[in-house]
Amino acid sequence: MATDDLRRLAETWLADDPDPAARDEILELLSRLPDSADELADRFAGPLTFGTAGLRGRLRAGPNGMNLAVVTRAAAGLVGWLGTQGGRGPLVIGYDARYGSRDFAEQTARVATGAGYEALLLPRPLPTPVLAYAVRQLDAVAGVMVTASHNPPQDNGYKVYLGARLGGPAGAGAQIVPPADAASRPPSRRPARSRRSRWVGPARSSARRSSRGTWTARQRSRPPARAT
Repeated sequence: MATDDLRRLAETWLADDPDPAARDEILELLSRLPDSADELADRFAGPLTFGTAGLRGRLRAGPNGMNLAVVTRAAAGLVGWLGTQGGRGPLVIGYDARYGSRDFAEQTARVATGAGYEALLLPRPLPTPVLAYAVRQLDAVAGVMVTASHNPPQDNGYKVYLGARLGGPAGAGAQIVPPADAASRPPSRRPARSRRSRWVGPARSSARRSSRGTWTARQRSRPPARAT
């Protein structure tokens, strides 16, 4: 790819990237052109694509990496697809202890609430099966787990699970599969911010234990209770 084309792609991406650290990363690469052309070309070779129930890639700026901008687009693609399927109900969001996982989970919650969904954020880093269990027990429309499973530590990922409304009773809590994964791919640009967006999660909510023993988030002014 020609250097001028790379520069245009990078500058267009910068205009929509919400993460100052990621923008600085791209700006540093732009400042080193043409020496950094190969690195920029790899980052802008194309967007991360859904596979094995979601996205997975290196933690780095640009459309071909896991970062806040890509997660924002992925969340927008997911809630947009849920809307076209008539899927209603809460969206449960979990995350592991990898670098960036909590930030990606919180950003997913912001996008979901901006689209009118209730976002239930699990209270701490938890294993992936807990998310699948929560989708079933809380009768959620879907769930998102921020994890890269067995991938190297420099990677992160974004898995999607369907609830009974869209996956059927036997598919509740199961990972998304083709063709639904392709239909929910991220849009090409970051969604506009919604003025209706509200935050539901442990940072600004209390947690209460349901009769089924799971933890749900409800908006409160006091800090969350600790799960036991």
